[in-house]
Amino acid sequence: MNAQRGPDLHRDKLGLADDADRQALRELRIVAPLLFALAVLAWLVGAGPWMFLPALMLTFAFVQWRAAFLRRKARRDFRSASQP
Repeated sequence: MNAQRGPDLHRDKLGLADDADRQALRELRIVAPLLFALAVLAWLVGAGPWMFLPALMLTFAFVQWRAAFLRRKARRDFRSASQP
């Protein structure tokens, strides 16, 4: 690992990427029920069962976005902690 670049979060030896993924999945427990409740509500209003597809897409997009955000934050924190 090059100290200038910080950890490689795709092959992370410090566990930062795994922590970011776990945190994003923990937050999914809150976001997924909300999105699917909105999909059910939209279905009952008259949009039809096809509203589950956008809800599913938003759920997956949220997990990917949040994990990437947490990885970037972990990288910044690592760099700031390693600098004197």
